[in-house]
Amino acid sequence: MLAREEPHNAHDFTYLRIASLARHARECGYEEEVAHRAFEVFFAARNELDLFADVRPGLERLKSRYLLATLSNGNADLARIGLADFFALSLNARQIGVGKPHPRCFETLARGLSLKPHDIVYVGDDPLLDVEAARSAGLSTAWVNRFGSGWPDTIAPADIVLEDCLQLAEALGV
Repeated sequence: MLAREEPHNAHDFTYLRIASLARHARECGYEEEVAHRAFEVFFAARNELDLFADVRPGLERLKSRYLLATLSNGNADLARIGLADFFALSLNARQIGVGKPHPRCFETLARGLSLKPHDIVYVGDDPLLDVEAARSAGLSTAWVNRFGSGWPDTIAPADIVLEDCLQLAEALGV
């Protein structure tokens, strides 16, 4: 609802969550500060996750040969998760001012890596927001399909289709 009311902030999940919590806090007679405390509890829990077994070894192999970066519509904290050291650059929609599939996301990524879009392989799990959007911006694409999902008939397939990070490393010759 808030994203519809404030479309200029629809890409910023952190803002939307805090503002929604603040609105609810006020409605219930609490000070807005409770929203910031509640968000911190959420954010800490959001960054406590069990990685798939292939993630660390796959990233280690990939980092040995490639410059790695992240681009997310979300607000995960790679340092809290323990993965920040693998990446030269980590971008999200809040920093960029728009979310995927907006071309500015991929342009900002390429600029931040000092690479041309065609020199980047963008890896993602969403056919539209990751694969189609990256391809439209001139990047090569890889689709991580961990759970055997079907590919949408309306979208051209990714350049590379794989199940995990180790397969990606293998496909890229590492």
